[in-house]
Amino acid sequence: MSEDRHPAGSGQEQPLTQTGEVTPSSVGARSPGRRGFLLGVGGLAAAALVGPGGRWSGSEPTTSAGATSTRPGGSGFGLDVEARRARALQLRITTARRQLGDPFPQPAPNGDEDRYVIAGLANFTKALPHNDLGEVDPAAYRALLRALRSGRPEDFRRIPLGGSVKLVNPEGAFSFELQGPDPWQRPLAPPPRIDSEAFAGEMTECYWLALARDVPYARYGQEPITAAAIADLRRFADYQGLDTRTLFRATDPGRSSQRVVNCPLCDPLTFCLRGPLTFS
Repeated sequence: MSEDRHPAGSGQEQPLTQTGEVTPSSVGARSPGRRGFLLGVGGLAAAALVGPGGRWSGSEPTTSAGATSTRPGGSGFGLDVEARRARALQLRITTARRQLGDPFPQPAPNGDEDRYVIAGLANFTKALPHNDLGEVDPAAYRALLRALRSGRPEDFRRIPLGGSVKLVNPEGAFSFELQGPDPWQRPLAPPPRIDSEAFAGEMTECYWLALARDVPYARYGQEPITAAAIADLRRFADYQGLDTRTLFRATDPGRSSQRVVNCPLCDPLTFCLRGPLTFS
């Protein structure tokens, strides 16, 4: 059986085996690809963690001699770089396994989607086609839900759009983080119901922030817009005690950074119905 051919980076064809692997004679003829690089890095890491006799090195990094080395190793600090590398990998594996044992919270909806007959009412429908009353096209909304449930890129591409506005990073929720626990592992409180006082308070704060976006922080409470915002927001239970120091700011103890205020019915990243918002 004749051999398959695979184009090499140099413009010459390299022979492949029947399984699609590059033959040994051709490996050195071109630079390793991403897969080869990752395999090489994985091999180095595994070799660093396996001690004499093929045993796992355990919690204490050791050299081939079985003791921690203090030879320079090229770092200029008199430390064993290979032992450090092995220890770093082991710490990450141990941490990942510990995080794997933590529970994954179940999503907690606020019930608005099942409470109303009109499809998409009180839910995110931006960029989808709507009728003259502002009601979303039910088929388009179902396509959005189908994509969110499956996570497949082809389902996101099938979502009908109502104009030139596009969905902003709709698949971001399915990405993975390389630092800290998986985002899906962090609990998230359900948003307030559209018929609740909490929702009305957040909408009111959103619009006041849109009106006050050009007011310097140092002038909060000293000019009519933010003074009126403070008085108006104090009518809501969640905003009791609001003053110039806490207006549009995070409520966590010890934090004074500007609060991320999103219009509950609009894009949570960029724009409100009345205009662009200000974010930390």
